[in-house]
Amino acid sequence: MSEIQSRREESAYDGDDKHSGEASVASLEYFAADCEDTFRHLRLRCGMLCAIFNAQVARGSEAQNFKAWSDIVNTQGALDKDLEAPTIKAPITVDYGINVRIAASALLNRNCWISDSPLHPVSIGERVVLGMGVHIYGTHPVVYEERMCRQGPSVAGPVVIEDDVHIGNYAVIMIRRMQARRAKLSHMLVEHG
Repeated sequence: MSEIQSRREESAYDGDDKHSGEASVASLEYFAADCEDTFRHLRLRCGMLCAIFNAQVARGSEAQNFKAWSDIVNTQGALDKDLEAPTIKAPITVDYGINVRIAASALLNRNCWISDSPLHPVSIGERVVLGMGVHIYGTHPVVYEERMCRQGPSVAGPVVIEDDVHIGNYAVIMIRRMQARRAKLSHMLVEHG
């Protein structure tokens, strides 16, 4: 990947809120999403591959769907024959694809959106179920002035959803670690503290 100019912001999370049982530190980075050709290329590439996946998933064989999904999340092009694809119901939208890791036993229902970043992973664990319309944001400009300008930086951070979590329809997950195992979340917004 090309040189990434970013500034880090260490943000301590106190761990006292109802969604987390332990303290954590999230490292956030700023990157110029619309200013660097590499990032624009990755988003365009991923958008085209998502369109292909969404068009064929209903009529494609399991092998074809696995290949189409692997194209989205694997920029290296090497296909690991031992890996299994998660169950993904179209349509799905992924922004970059290069840092998305979804366990084979996970289920993503229709209209899920993964706004990943080229800097940090979005990880979804074993036996996770995402309801319809769940949006996961690993990127988001948090300062309103930065949202007003396409040239402004985007903030990026990891999103980790651990094993056995069920997230209900239309929930929004933002830069954060879902640390509760075997949790059930419904219609909520979870964001970095």
